Amino acid sequence: MAEATGTTVTKAGRFDLTDIIYKKDGPIARVILNRPQVRNSFTHETQKQLRAIWKDFDADPNLRVAIISGMGESFCAGVDMYVSRTLSYGEFHSDGVVYFDFDHYSKPIIAAIHGAAVAGGMTIALSADVLIAAEGTKMGYPQTRYGFMAGGEGQVRFHHAAHNMARWYMISGTLFTAEEAYRLGMLLEVVPQAKLLQRAEELAHKILECSPLAVKYTKESLVAVEGVPMYEGYRRSRHVCNKYYDTEDYQESVNAWAEKRKPAFKGR
Repeated sequence: MAEATGTTVTKAGRFDLTDIIYKKDGPIARVILNRPQVRNSFTHETQKQLRAIWKDFDADPNLRVAIISGMGESFCAGVDMYVSRTLSYGEFHSDGVVYFDFDHYSKPIIAAIHGAAVAGGMTIALSADVLIAAEGTKMGYPQTRYGFMAGGEGQVRFHHAAHNMARWYMISGTLFTAEEAYRLGMLLEVVPQAKLLQRAEELAHKILECSPLAVKYTKESLVAVEGVPMYEGYRRSRHVCNKYYDTEDYQESVNAWAEKRKPAFKGR
């Protein structure tokens, strides 16, 4: 994959970024898994670095959307079993957030995957708010073919994304292509690999055209109503809406609509 533009960040929190490239390009954060020699499989250390990057991304007021991708021939092949033989269910922190828990963050994350996104790499991809893939990308959970269990958050997310097919693919360990994932409704788009990052950036800019707070609270509302009965979802969504209605940006949207002009959002 092509080298991303932007200012490179070499440290996030207390972690030196040895396994991940983190760039800040205006309002866009570019997060690139960078262990291509092992198809970007991850270790405990990789998870800690990724967790620190997401915390930095979410806290930086200048960043509004992130694109996560992989260096080399694949997006991510899951856990590096040669290094992390004891790794079983992610790296938990005191706040209970793990490396793939993108719902914890208020800003949208786009995953642009290619080559292979399998096992934990598939879970990272499914955790994104927007998911696109290069043509021919192999996806799935092959763990059972190697004597491991396909469980954890990946099982929950996959079952939600492809309810009727998840049991077959996870139990059999069968991989599938990006084209099949698109047919199942798991992907927004399938694009030529040469245009993958370009398309991800185009999608990021579409998000940047929107109100920052409207995007933030819309994502918060979507997370809040996930998996709950309709009326409970309505109650939770209304609570989030009320928070947005108290902001200056919401009032600016109302005024701009009435005055037939482009709104000037301030992020407050």
